[in-house]
Amino acid sequence: MSQVDGEGRACGEEGRDYRREAVLSTRPLGEGIFELVASWQGPAPEAGQFFMMRAARSSLLLGRPISVFDAKEGSLAFVIAQRGEGTRELGELRPGDGLMLEGPLGSTWDFAAISAAGGEGGGGAKPIALVGGGIGLAPLAFLARALKAKSYDIYAGFRSASWGLEDLVPRETFVFTEDGSAGRKGRVLDGFDASRYASVHACGPEPMLRALARLAREAGVPAWLSLERRMACGVGACLGCTVRSTKGNRRACVEGPIFRAEEVFFDE
Repeated sequence: MSQVDGEGRACGEEGRDYRREAVLSTRPLGEGIFELVASWQGPAPEAGQFFMMRAARSSLLLGRPISVFDAKEGSLAFVIAQRGEGTRELGELRPGDGLMLEGPLGSTWDFAAISAAGGEGGGGAKPIALVGGGIGLAPLAFLARALKAKSYDIYAGFRSASWGLEDLVPRETFVFTEDGSAGRKGRVLDGFDASRYASVHACGPEPMLRALARLAREAGVPAWLSLERRMACGVGACLGCTVRSTKGNRRACVEGPIFRAEEVFFDE
């Protein structure tokens, strides 16, 4: 059993360092997708990082890796897709319920490269592209809030109605839905031209990332990818999230989840 220390951290036999926090609000965003806002008194996350999280009263031992969608003083926002028992439990939480959070974990976007390319107030002539597929839009929205307004374009792909774009200030927004209910009917990479951009930053399903890496390579444009991987521990111990790369096997939870596109060997 875990015990809570005087600072609200839950330390168990596994040596994990979870903090017990509380759900502040929840709201549905689409079919099987919801936003959860939780209190947070720990270190502030940077864009691209994630948390391991689970309900305080859970039937599961391990948390689920969830990227940060937004962060404010005293709170964190996450967008969660219900895909299994752990995320189902999170979806049943209501304001005031307990939540266990461990983080922030993982790598961040390369802000030096972004600034040089034109984002975050840099002097590049071209904007940067943020490309998100489905739940992959969440970490890109957090990145967008850290960038200079209108220094980036957003490409967002959804199954149905869009979400998460309301408070962002891109130069242009391109929305694609599989059912045509919002934006253009189709996939997020339909007609995407990497040569228009100084750099590309993406998160989404692996087939989309594989295709995007090829487009960026052919255009000679640097690209960074936030990889979605199954994670059991989130701290590099279990090796379950291994990514094959030009630098050898890398752990998505520690060396990632963000990698240069040309470093990643995608499974065919």
